[in-house]
Amino acid sequence: MKKKLLLPFLVATFLLGSSVSQLAQPAPSAGPPKVLLIEREEIKPGKGTVHEKEAHGFVQLAARAKSEAHWLGMSSISGNENEAVFLVSYPSFEALEKDRMKFEKAEGGALMADMEKLEAAGADMHASQRAILAVLRADLSYRLKDITADSIAHSRVVEIETFRVRLGHFGEFGEGAKLYFSAMEKANVNTPIALYQAISGAPGGTYFAISAMKSLKEMDVDNNKAVMAALGEENGKKLQTLERDSVMNIESNLYAISPRMSYVSKEMAGIDPGFWTPKPSAAPKAAAPATPAAKERAKQ
Repeated sequence: MKKKLLLPFLVATFLLGSSVSQLAQPAPSAGPPKVLLIEREEIKPGKGTVHEKEAHGFVQLAARAKSEAHWLGMSSISGNENEAVFLVSYPSFEALEKDRMKFEKAEGGALMADMEKLEAAGADMHASQRAILAVLRADLSYRLKDITADSIAHSRVVEIETFRVRLGHFGEFGEGAKLYFSAMEKANVNTPIALYQAISGAPGGTYFAISAMKSLKEMDVDNNKAVMAALGEENGKKLQTLERDSVMNIESNLYAISPRMSYVSKEMAGIDPGFWTPKPSAAPKAAAPATPAAKERAKQ
């Protein structure tokens, strides 16, 4: 989490506090955010624990600034084992800009000085960083109304599926997504998916399908057979053609939500306080001084 990213994109550092931050942090009924900042950080091997501590430091700074830009911090389960991802939600680009200004002015600039110290302490942790801005494609998403503060507060795993779409074939990609989600609806698959289109920080034609799960146990249920049956033979062949013509590649990665790296609203934390605000581990008790008798026995 670097200052150069926090300043331009606010206290954003890698969805759910008002959504994925609504999938990163949903306002109770607002659903996923219209603007999502996705920050991907590659952490140097052996620096994971130290990085988590640094990320928690930024969470504390955001709390001091009373930032309204909540985020989910996550560590990789699959893919790059050294990757951390932060999802930050905003209702608009204007809100992003306003939160940045608020952060810079907090505590008369004292907050910025503390942030610089924190950044300097973690200067050697990152191998690389990338910030991506994406906008919600509600027309290409699935069951957005089911993405609520309650559902995200009880989630522990987030799946991000990245699509690279061929330039000039966005229409076919959209048609295929609608066809597939229609079959999911027919099969009554209860897996809400928010689809985002990258507009800055990633190659053109990059889309992210983001979903949250209570646990990896949900992946033991294979809905593919039911969805393909709902598609039918004709639409199944049509979907294959649309996918072949429009999609260059697809990559799916799983991430575990880290409460220490996440900055969520008090309302969201209150839904499941045992997870979002865990009590610090008790320090081990110091050994009692040895009695004279014990010392004498030790000599024998």
